[in-house]
Amino acid sequence: MIFLVVYDTNTATLIEIKEYEEHHRDQAMEWLNVTQERLIDNLGHLEVALFEAPSRATLEQTHSRYFKSFKELGESLSEAARKPA
Repeated sequence: MIFLVVYDTNTATLIEIKEYEEHHRDQAMEWLNVTQERLIDNLGHLEVALFEAPSRATLEQTHSRYFKSFKELGESLSEAARKPA
């Protein structure tokens, strides 16, 4: 699967996520460009990106910051800091 993600870095909010099948890779690339152009005035605080992952659950594990609030991110960092190396 290919995922188009729009994320607001100011609020730690996932604004948009679209899923594409592998055979629609060209369409996903086109929508990346369209979305960037649509949001050009806000790209200072918005991230627009494509990711490839076997599933949304995998994407949520590998790129968890796009799916967590500031509070949840802070808690994750605190937990990681407490774990022995």
